[in-house]
Amino acid sequence: MSGGITGGEAPLPGEAPEVPALIPALVCAALCVALNHIPYGGIFFLTPLGLAAFAWGRKTAWIAGLLALAGGVLAAFVFRGDWTGLLYFTLAAGLFVWIIAPPAPAMLPGVPGRIVLASGLWAAALGGILLGGGEESPLRLLFRAQGEFISSLYTTAQGADVVEREMMQRYLSPDAAAGLIMGVTLRGGALVSCVLLFVFNLEGAALVNFFIRRVRPSLNLADFHAPRWLIWVLSLSLAGIVLSRGLGIAAADIAAWNVLAACAVLYLAQGIGIIGFFLARRVLAPGLRMGIHILIIVMVFSPGINVVLLGAVVVLGIAENWAPLRVSPDRDRPSSTPGNGD
Repeated sequence: MSGGITGGEAPLPGEAPEVPALIPALVCAALCVALNHIPYGGIFFLTPLGLAAFAWGRKTAWIAGLLALAGGVLAAFVFRGDWTGLLYFTLAAGLFVWIIAPPAPAMLPGVPGRIVLASGLWAAALGGILLGGGEESPLRLLFRAQGEFISSLYTTAQGADVVEREMMQRYLSPDAAAGLIMGVTLRGGALVSCVLLFVFNLEGAALVNFFIRRVRPSLNLADFHAPRWLIWVLSLSLAGIVLSRGLGIAAADIAAWNVLAACAVLYLAQGIGIIGFFLARRVLAPGLRMGIHILIIVMVFSPGINVVLLGAVVVLGIAENWAPLRVSPDRDRPSSTPGNGD
């Protein structure tokens, strides 16, 4: 795996200058705002902010973030008051800069922990907007439009079979599809989507920085270890889902699912770290190593296979709580067994 996210250190090269670079900050901010309004480019709109941090340091990244916020406000006026989009842009940009260029990195968790924490805050804000915005809020209207599209897509796919079409119209109505989308979003979907957004942009920024400066952040998930107590949080979240479902407490059910999603993301990072640890200690031909990376990418983007693959990696990360899988002669690190130590 490439080094876009890591364990305990801030993701900035040590040689990044302390004096902020105003021109690069302005250019990165302008690119950030522009990508956010370009079709098919929005997923990488945070990459310029990451590049500002990697190439020119924390101060430049924060200046670029503030300039991007000002540009986002201006764009909201130009695009007739797209305040929901502005809120999304502001939260994502602010949290991303905090992840990649924290003011006091020594007092904060590592990058995977910051990604999950920031994604949780973003998901909580989105949940508040969804639950408190009313039936005619822009986000609910968006979900309704998506529900209508999915319902019509599946209904049309039934062809001329009248019975199947009627069954689909009854059980996958636009309202039912919109409710399903909203339920998944509230129960961890928003958190996982935000994690992916942050990771893609971190990796993109690291890659662009490598092409520009021939410097890649010295980051490696092989050194990332989830906290020892996380297994108990995972267990409690599973119990919370069962209990809240039984008692019919929707708020508790949503909270438990989000905690479960956060734990799964951290154990996924730990599982990737285990795989990276073993690959780094095997002498592989460059072609074989590239082939393994391509195979992993294909499997991740293959429907059905990706669920099984990611689930297996999460289980691998959980397994390290009882089996010290990353033990080598040059590593003297205590096991992460729950309850063993502090």
